[in-house]
Amino acid sequence: MDSAFTIRRIGIAVRNLEQASRMYSLMLGEEFRPVSGKRTEEVLCMECDRGPGLPAIELAQSVDDDGALARFIRKRGEGVHHLSILVPDLERAVRRVGSAGGRVVRTTSHYLRADGGPLREAFIHPKDAHGVLFHLVQEESGDFA
Repeated sequence: MDSAFTIRRIGIAVRNLEQASRMYSLMLGEEFRPVSGKRTEEVLCMECDRGPGLPAIELAQSVDDDGALARFIRKRGEGVHHLSILVPDLERAVRRVGSAGGRVVRTTSHYLRADGGPLREAFIHPKDAHGVLFHLVQEESGDFA
């Protein structure tokens, strides 16, 4: 089995971004910076990039009381929302997950990488991944915008 993947980001759903970023900064000894761009239209985000080879930590607050993140918090409370995983071949990773019974809830090329190209991604249903939303991202030549 091809196991080449990298956990790029740990997404944490929070009710109050300012309070959460202060607490996480104190706990981790790292500063969180605001994230902007197309992928943050439905949420406010702050991120702590921990350096090469280590996953970033992203704090996300919904800006829409009816949005997916707000529904998540109402149902499950604050906490880990997703793991973003870089994969070398998105279609192959999706097939592999499907063969193990995992359902893909959405695939997109909507968001942009830092270099302006489309970010190819797929989301695996958390019910099929023991409560964790997996966000698979095609590695390609850039990073998240």
